Amino acid sequence: ATELAELLNTSVRTPNAIGYALMAAWGFSHAYGLDLTQVLHPAAIESLTAEAACEEYTGPGIWEFSPDEAFKVLPDNMPPEWSRVVLENTPGKRSSVPVFVHAGERDLVIPLAAILKYVQRACEMGTHITLDVHSGGHEAVGASGQAWAADRLAGEPLGDSDCEVEEP
Repeated sequence: ATELAELLNTSVRTPNAIGYALMAAWGFSHAYGLDLTQVLHPAAIESLTAEAACEEYTGPGIWEFSPDEAFKVLPDNMPPEWSRVVLENTPGKRSSVPVFVHAGERDLVIPLAAILKYVQRACEMGTHITLDVHSGGHEAVGASGQAWAADRLAGEPLGDSDCEVEEP
Protein backbone atom coordinates (compact mmCIF):
# COMPACT_ATOMS: atom_id res chain seq x y z
CA ALA A 1 0.00 0.00 0.00
CA THR A 2 1.43 3.37 -0.98
CA GLU A 3 -0.81 6.44 -1.23
CA LEU A 4 -2.81 5.64 1.90
CA ALA A 5 -5.43 8.42 1.79
CA GLU A 6 -6.10 7.70 -1.87
CA LEU A 7 -6.22 3.95 -1.23
CA LEU A 8 -8.62 4.32 1.68
CA ASN A 9 -10.97 6.31 -0.54
CA THR A 10 -10.63 3.74 -3.32
CA SER A 11 -11.26 0.82 -0.94
CA VAL A 12 -14.40 2.40 0.44
CA ARG A 13 -15.82 2.89 -3.05
CA THR A 14 -14.69 -0.38 -4.66
CA PRO A 15 -16.98 -3.42 -4.40
CA ASN A 16 -15.50 -6.15 -2.20
CA ALA A 17 -12.67 -3.88 -1.01
CA ILE A 18 -14.29 -1.91 1.81
CA GLY A 19 -12.91 -4.44 4.28
CA TYR A 20 -9.41 -3.08 3.62
CA ALA A 21 -10.50 0.41 4.70
CA LEU A 22 -12.18 -1.01 7.79
CA MET A 23 -9.07 -3.02 8.69
CA ALA A 24 -6.94 0.11 8.22
CA ALA A 25 -9.25 2.10 10.52
CA TRP A 26 -9.04 -0.66 13.15
CA GLY A 27 -5.24 -0.79 12.83
CA PHE A 28 -4.76 2.98 13.08
CA SER A 29 -7.14 3.12 16.03
CA HIS A 30 -5.25 0.46 17.94
CA ALA A 31 -1.74 1.60 17.00
CA TYR A 32 -2.32 5.29 17.72
CA GLY A 33 -5.13 5.30 20.28
CA LEU A 34 -7.60 6.93 17.87
CA ASP A 35 -11.32 6.71 18.62
CA LEU A 36 -13.05 4.41 16.10
CA THR A 37 -16.41 5.96 16.97
CA GLN A 38 -15.22 9.16 15.27
CA VAL A 39 -15.13 7.46 11.87
CA LEU A 40 -17.15 4.23 12.02
CA HIS A 41 -20.75 3.32 12.84
CA PRO A 42 -21.29 0.88 15.75
CA ALA A 43 -22.22 -2.06 13.47
CA ALA A 44 -18.92 -1.76 11.59
CA ILE A 45 -16.97 -1.58 14.86
CA GLU A 46 -18.82 -4.64 16.19
CA SER A 47 -18.09 -6.54 12.97
CA LEU A 48 -14.38 -5.68 13.15
CA THR A 49 -14.19 -6.71 16.78
CA ALA A 50 -16.02 -9.99 16.17
CA GLU A 51 -14.04 -10.92 13.07
CA ALA A 52 -10.74 -9.93 14.67
CA ALA A 53 -11.52 -12.20 17.62
CA CYS A 54 -12.56 -15.08 15.30
CA GLU A 55 -15.94 -15.41 17.01
CA GLU A 56 -19.06 -16.88 15.49
CA TYR A 57 -20.44 -13.59 14.21
CA THR A 58 -23.77 -13.54 12.41
CA GLY A 59 -23.90 -9.86 11.44
CA PRO A 60 -22.53 -8.37 8.23
CA GLY A 61 -18.91 -9.18 7.49
CA ILE A 62 -16.46 -6.36 6.95
CA TRP A 63 -16.58 -6.95 3.18
CA GLU A 64 -20.38 -6.56 2.98
CA PHE A 65 -20.89 -3.02 4.28
CA SER A 66 -21.76 -0.12 2.03
CA PRO A 67 -19.73 3.07 2.64
CA ASP A 68 -22.71 4.74 4.36
CA GLU A 69 -23.33 1.71 6.59
CA ALA A 70 -19.73 1.53 7.77
CA PHE A 71 -18.34 5.07 7.81
CA LYS A 72 -19.63 8.12 9.65
CA VAL A 73 -17.22 10.17 7.54
CA LEU A 74 -15.51 8.98 4.39
CA PRO A 75 -11.71 8.82 4.44
CA ASP A 76 -11.33 12.09 2.52
CA ASN A 77 -13.17 13.89 5.37
CA MET A 78 -11.51 12.26 8.38
CA PRO A 79 -10.91 14.17 11.59
CA PRO A 80 -7.50 15.91 11.64
CA GLU A 81 -5.85 13.40 13.98
CA TRP A 82 -6.83 10.56 11.62
CA SER A 83 -5.59 12.44 8.55
CA ARG A 84 -2.28 13.16 10.28
CA VAL A 85 -1.70 9.48 11.11
CA VAL A 86 -2.57 8.39 7.56
CA LEU A 87 -0.15 10.95 6.12
CA GLU A 88 2.62 9.99 8.57
CA ASN A 89 2.27 6.33 7.55
CA THR A 90 2.29 6.95 3.80
CA PRO A 91 5.49 5.45 2.36
CA GLY A 92 7.91 7.60 0.42
CA LYS A 93 10.50 8.95 2.77
CA ARG A 94 14.14 8.30 1.84
CA SER A 95 15.04 4.68 2.42
CA SER A 96 18.61 3.55 2.89
CA VAL A 97 17.66 0.06 1.73
CA PRO A 98 16.50 -0.87 -1.77
CA VAL A 99 12.76 -1.32 -2.27
CA PHE A 100 10.97 -3.92 -4.40
CA VAL A 101 7.53 -2.86 -5.67
CA HIS A 102 5.12 -5.41 -7.16
CA ALA A 103 2.07 -3.99 -8.94
CA GLY A 104 -0.81 -5.15 -11.11
CA GLU A 105 -1.97 -3.20 -14.15
CA ARG A 106 -5.61 -4.12 -13.38
CA ASP A 107 -5.46 -3.88 -9.58
CA LEU A 108 -8.63 -2.18 -8.34
CA VAL A 109 -7.59 -2.26 -4.67
CA ILE A 110 -4.17 -0.61 -5.06
CA PRO A 111 -4.35 1.16 -8.44
CA LEU A 112 -1.20 1.29 -10.51
CA ALA A 113 -1.41 5.10 -10.65
CA ALA A 114 -1.05 5.23 -6.84
CA ILE A 115 1.93 2.90 -6.92
CA LEU A 116 3.62 4.92 -9.65
CA LYS A 117 3.07 8.09 -7.61
CA TYR A 118 4.91 6.44 -4.72
CA VAL A 119 7.70 5.21 -7.01
CA GLN A 120 8.21 8.72 -8.38
CA ARG A 121 8.34 10.27 -4.88
CA ALA A 122 10.69 7.57 -3.57
CA CYS A 123 12.97 7.95 -6.60
CA GLU A 124 13.09 11.73 -6.15
CA MET A 125 14.31 11.09 -2.60
CA GLY A 126 17.06 8.76 -3.79
CA THR A 127 15.54 5.38 -2.95
CA HIS A 128 16.67 2.51 -5.18
CA ILE A 129 13.48 0.99 -6.64
CA THR A 130 12.93 -2.28 -8.45
CA LEU A 131 9.47 -2.16 -10.03
CA ASP A 132 7.72 -5.32 -11.22
CA VAL A 133 4.42 -4.60 -13.01
CA HIS A 134 2.35 -7.60 -14.05
CA SER A 135 -0.77 -7.68 -16.22
CA GLY A 136 -3.11 -9.01 -13.52
CA GLY A 137 -5.09 -7.61 -10.65
CA HIS A 138 -4.64 -7.47 -6.89
CA GLU A 139 -4.53 -11.22 -6.41
CA ALA A 140 -1.86 -11.91 -9.06
CA VAL A 141 1.35 -12.11 -7.07
CA GLY A 142 4.42 -13.43 -8.79
CA ALA A 143 7.57 -15.08 -7.52
CA SER A 144 9.75 -12.17 -8.65
CA GLY A 145 9.71 -10.57 -5.20
CA GLN A 146 10.93 -13.74 -3.55
CA ALA A 147 13.79 -14.02 -6.05
CA TRP A 148 14.67 -10.35 -5.54
CA ALA A 149 14.75 -10.79 -1.74
CA ALA A 150 16.83 -13.97 -2.03
CA ASP A 151 19.33 -12.07 -4.22
CA ARG A 152 19.58 -9.30 -1.60
CA LEU A 153 20.14 -11.79 1.21
CA ALA A 154 22.80 -13.55 -0.90
CA GLY A 155 24.62 -10.25 -1.43
CA GLU A 156 23.94 -10.13 -5.17
CA PRO A 157 24.36 -6.64 -6.67
CA LEU A 158 21.32 -4.55 -7.51
CA GLY A 159 20.51 -3.79 -11.10
CA ASP A 160 19.64 -0.30 -12.26
CA SER A 161 16.93 1.52 -10.33
CA ASP A 162 13.56 1.66 -12.09
CA CYS A 163 13.19 5.39 -11.59
CA GLU A 164 12.48 6.26 -15.20
CA VAL A 165 9.01 4.70 -15.26
CA GLU A 166 6.20 5.55 -17.63
CA GLU A 167 2.63 4.50 -16.90
CA PRO A 168 1.52 1.68 -19.26
